[in-house]
Amino acid sequence: MEMNKVNVSINGNGPIELEQADWSTLDLIKVEDKKYHLILNNVNYDIELLQIDKNAKTMQLSINGEAYDCKISDQIDVLINKMGLEGEKSKAVKSIHAPMPGKVLEVLVKKGQEFEEGESLIILEAMKMENVIKSPGKGKVNAINISKGDAVEKGELLISL
Repeated sequence: MEMNKVNVSINGNGPIELEQADWSTLDLIKVEDKKYHLILNNVNYDIELLQIDKNAKTMQLSINGEAYDCKISDQIDVLINKMGLEGEKSKAVKSIHAPMPGKVLEVLVKKGQEFEEGESLIILEAMKMENVIKSPGKGKVNAINISKGDAVEKGELLISL
């Protein structure tokens, strides 16, 4: 797969190979926050972004009222898969850092609390959107370095594990 292509699997079907050159020809209009209108091959689609996990490269979309789970694989993911190295990735993390500047709306864990992979840890507001910071693996909270209402900068230490 070339550098300007990605593979997309929808509801476990696929992958469908998309070229970046094709994206610029889409008749896609942002209607409001997380809502879009797409015309493709003279067919109208109302699309809403329900959930996105940039780390896992997954998203859930509602297209004309029907939910779709999408998994995106870039050229690196495809190469790793072809080499047979797609096994369980290391989930050993020692801290959670702010992925973007924002305001802490909620801290969902307490010091000493154990959590599982994918569990919500913090709700961070950035650019008028609520972003749920989830655990990349299972672990235990050693220290919480922020409080509800705090302003944080990108990369700032939020939780020590």
